[in-house]
Amino acid sequence: PVGGGSWSVIAQRGFGRTYMTVSDSLKTNSVVGGCLHGSLWIGTIINRTAANWTQFKDRPCVMMAFNPNDANEFIYTHLPITYGTRDGGKTFTNLNHSGIFHCGIDRQGWYYTAAEAGAYRSMDKG
Repeated sequence: PVGGGSWSVIAQRGFGRTYMTVSDSLKTNSVVGGCLHGSLWIGTIINRTAANWTQFKDRPCVMMAFNPNDANEFIYTHLPITYGTRDGGKTFTNLNHSGIFHCGIDRQGWYYTAAEAGAYRSMDKG
């Protein structure tokens, strides 16, 4: 690291071909997530070197994004569709937005997606 800090491993190998997303809404620890080995994974950081990981085996994905203010709300893409949840993954909704690859959520709760066709924003949760 540039500042001379240290890094700790908190996940198994395999995040090399995807992006990791973070929500710091819990205030005491962060929640991270991504599409690992083709399916959705979420990890709650428990200390400097470990996280409690949950795999959603029935949720194949390419990219995912947390609402940085609410770890229970996230979206993910599985080409060609975008899905979302507001209850931590207990239920999922097809957001009826296709032809995308990248996704994100900003601190205002607005959803973003992008692919070769362009970049999109939804200000009403898709």
